[in-house]
Amino acid sequence: MAHYPVGLGRPDWPTPTSVFAVLSKEENPVWDVPKSIQEEMRRCGQRVKTRVPPGPDNTLGEYCIGLSLGGYGIHGTIAPASIYQFGSHGCIRLHPDDITDLFGRVSIGTPGHIIYTSVLLARLTNDQIYLEVHRDVYKRAGDPLTSVQRIAGSEGIGQLLDWQQIEEVIRLKDGVAREVSRQPRRALD
Repeated sequence: MAHYPVGLGRPDWPTPTSVFAVLSKEENPVWDVPKSIQEEMRRCGQRVKTRVPPGPDNTLGEYCIGLSLGGYGIHGTIAPASIYQFGSHGCIRLHPDDITDLFGRVSIGTPGHIIYTSVLLARLTNDQIYLEVHRDVYKRAGDPLTSVQRIAGSEGIGQLLDWQQIEEVIRLKDGVAREVSRQPRRALD
C-alpha cells in the first residue's frame, strides 16, 4: 500500500468521484489536448495546442495512467508546486517521484476508487486518534463537525475524543493531521 499527496481538479472542473480501472500506462506520453481544454485556451487568448509531445512542456510529465473515467487520468507534472492544489482539469497530478513509484505498482485492470472527503479520522493501535480537516473546495462534504460525530459514533470512539481540540482542528482546516485523543501522549524528550 502507498499514499501520495495529489493535485486535483479546479473547483469549476472537479475531479470525478467514482470507481475505476486502469486502462492504460504510458511512459513519456503524448498529450492529445481535449477539445474542452482547446476551447478554454481559445477563450483565454492562448495559443491553442492540439497535441503536446513528450518533454519539458508536456503537462502530463513522464508517466500517465489512463483510467476508465472517460478522459481522466493520474499523471505526473512539470509543475510540482501544483501538488496539494486544485488546479487541473480534473486529472489527478502526482509529484514526479510519486508517479514513478505508482506507475511501477499498478497494472492494466488495477481497480481503484476516487473519493472526496474533507475530514479524515484515524485511530492508531495505541488509541491515539488523529483528525485532519481540509477546505471543502467542491462544497460537497457538509459540516465537518457532523462528519466527525458520525464517524466517532459509528466507530464507538466518542468518549476517547477531545471535542475542544476537534473544534480547533476544524477551525484551522489546514489539512494537517493533529492528535485529538482525550489524553494526548507526550513525546519523549
